[in-house]
Amino acid sequence: MQAMRQLWLGISKSSKIWRSKSNLKYVRIVSIVDSIIRFKVSKTQRIFLLSLSMPITMTVQALGWGKKNESNVNEDPNCMEAKLFNKADKMLIEDLKAADKIYQENNGLTHGEIYKRLKLHKGKREAELYWRLARVTYELSKVADKPQIKTDLIQEAFEAVKTALEIDDRNYAVHKWMAIILNQISTIKGIKEQITQSYNVRHHMDRAAELNPKDPTSVYLVGNWCFTVAEIPWYQRKVAETIFATPPTCSFAQAVQYFLQAEKIQPNFYSMNLLMLAKSYIKLGELDKAEGYLRLLNETPLTTDEDFTVCFHFMLE
Repeated sequence: MQAMRQLWLGISKSSKIWRSKSNLKYVRIVSIVDSIIRFKVSKTQRIFLLSLSMPITMTVQALGWGKKNESNVNEDPNCMEAKLFNKADKMLIEDLKAADKIYQENNGLTHGEIYKRLKLHKGKREAELYWRLARVTYELSKVADKPQIKTDLIQEAFEAVKTALEIDDRNYAVHKWMAIILNQISTIKGIKEQITQSYNVRHHMDRAAELNPKDPTSVYLVGNWCFTVAEIPWYQRKVAETIFATPPTCSFAQAVQYFLQAEKIQPNFYSMNLLMLAKSYIKLGELDKAEGYLRLLNETPLTTDEDFTVCFHFMLE
């Protein structure tokens, strides 16, 4: 117990030191695995500490990914223009590129400004416009200061991505964002709606991965779905049984295969994928593999706000 107490204190101190830093770029993760090595805790204690300190639920945050990795991974940079019906609409092309730039690089523009620019194009039958409008609306919902405003923005994002799907149901990004936003809407409505929509969410994840097998984030989403379903407690499974004749099922071993597949497509593409590999191996009792991925996570530089969330949500406040 003394070793466990020292471990918690070490993690807490590391977290406080991090919060005292002002520049994210010069901070590296002080991981749990380093503390494990330093204090030589037992494997039983490792399982307890790692499992307890890394909670995760099926939220949009869990279904998200690093902004630097989301858009058009492993695709021709001109792909967006190729998908437009009106390739001569230079203003629309400029605004779509600006939307991608702020999302990936945080170039100084605000999401609110991009949101206003994209809304000026509403009415144009372009799936590339509407899924990006859904994305930026979702981003605005994440920083909304009132629950009702957040809910309204999520609903607006859903309507936008639904329009995109009606225009082009063979666009992988449309299906990816439909999965994310549909999940968020069901989360707001409660556990019964989450369970009801679970198959639809999985359908859009699978479709995104099918349409663009080179995109690791789509495969990651399927893995995260499997992990979440495998982790559903018994009482929620009972609710699922009242809704479906065959409730959704998946295993931690299946989740690992999807996370590994995503990593194979693009190694170290997303810090959450590394964390989920570690969590999955912990669930399977394969601690040596879990520690390997935590070490790799420890070597990953913090470059986005989400990297901070991923790498420190399992530390003590």
